[in-house]
Formats: sequence, C-alpha cells, structure tokens
Amino acid sequence: MSVRIVTDSSAYLQPGIAKELDIVVLPFHVRIGDREYLDGIDLDEETFNHLVYEKGKPSSTSPPTVQEFHRAYEQLNAETSQIVSIHISGTLSETCNQAEEAAGLLLGRCQIEVIDSDLGQ
Repeated sequence: MSVRIVTDSSAYLQPGIAKELDIVVLPFHVRIGDREYLDGIDLDEETFNHLVYEKGKPSSTSPPTVQEFHRAYEQLNAETSQIVSIHISGTLSETCNQAEEAAGLLLGRCQIEVIDSDLGQ
C-alpha cells in the first residue's frame, strides 16, 4: 500500500500538479461580503482580486472543517492505511488542529501523520 498525501488550498500548488501527484487538496472557506466560496473550487485568484481589491468587499477565511478532513481521510483509508497530511502553520490557522481531530476519529484504523508546515517547529 502506498502513502497518500493530503494538504489544504493554502499550499497553492500549480494547476494540475495535485492531480499529477495524486495529492488531495482540501479547500479553505473564503467569505467575501455575504457569500462563501471554496478556494480553488468556485473562487480563483482573479475573482478574489476583483471582489476584494477592486470592489472593496471584506473577506475572511476559515480552514476545512473536521468533517471535511474526516471524509477525505475515510475515503483514502479505503486505499491505504498511511496518510501524511501537511498544512499551513498552526501559528496562522486552526487547520492542523482540525486535521488532528479528524485523524483521531480514525485512530486504530489508519495511521495519519499531521504535519505543521512551520519549519520553526
């Protein structure tokens, strides 16, 4: 069995690279004004820049939810028992905490290593 890799959309992988390397990318939730988008799914850089910088709409982000991580891990667990999940620094986001909580739900069924990308840790 092979090791599968999970990351989040803050990794900003070049188009096609995630598919080519079979990396699962979970999107951040981006709120712009009163609408929520999924980063890289229904929101691209051009649209973000237009809405936030040209139109002046306020924006905020939130990481993938525990449920989204759990769903991704469960799907991958059908193929493998080893997952490496690499995410944006815990000093910047709650992403690693969400991933750790979801990984705990598969304890004993799948080995999931959550890695905080902060190289200072």
